[in-house]
Amino acid sequence: MEEKPIRLQKRMKMRHRYPYPWNLAFDVITHPDKDYENQTELYEVYIPKFLECVNQLNEREQTIIHYRFAELRTCEECQKLLHITRERVRQIESKAIRKLKCKKCQFLVGSIIKSLEEKNEETDQQSGYKNSHGKTIDHMELSIRSYNALKRGGINYIDDLRECSLMDLQNLRNMGIKSLHEVIDKAAQYGIKYEWQ
Repeated sequence: MEEKPIRLQKRMKMRHRYPYPWNLAFDVITHPDKDYENQTELYEVYIPKFLECVNQLNEREQTIIHYRFAELRTCEECQKLLHITRERVRQIESKAIRKLKCKKCQFLVGSIIKSLEEKNEETDQQSGYKNSHGKTIDHMELSIRSYNALKRGGINYIDDLRECSLMDLQNLRNMGIKSLHEVIDKAAQYGIKYEWQ
């Protein structure tokens, strides 16, 4: 019931946090990482290739992608500019994203992720925390109740917890005080800390 709002909220945060075309690339792979925007050398190598995929979209799709990701316009604003319905804007955007999720694009963006994970793993080893990059919550070895509560809330990766506040966790269905303490303790092993109010 609650996972849809949390997921949508998280996607919109990522869209506004990263510059274009990083925000588009991460929307395609659906699992962004907050440190990726600072990796300028990877931007220079991989993003131009990813943009080649974007340039293969038709003119209308490219226009809407630019409005939605580069200019961060709302569907309502796109509707007025293009003289089409808001639902049609959403349909064209969704179709463009599906096209970008082709094997070529997944390979290019996947290459970014792989390179960054190798760098981040070295950093994690130096910090003393376990590496969380790209790992699902299965690696946390949680109890069934805690695991299911996170899954129902749309939290599938350990790094998803970095985008959740303590209140977000408390509001998850079936997240009792015992499960909450367990999740907080396990998350701390990956450098994810919550402040009790």
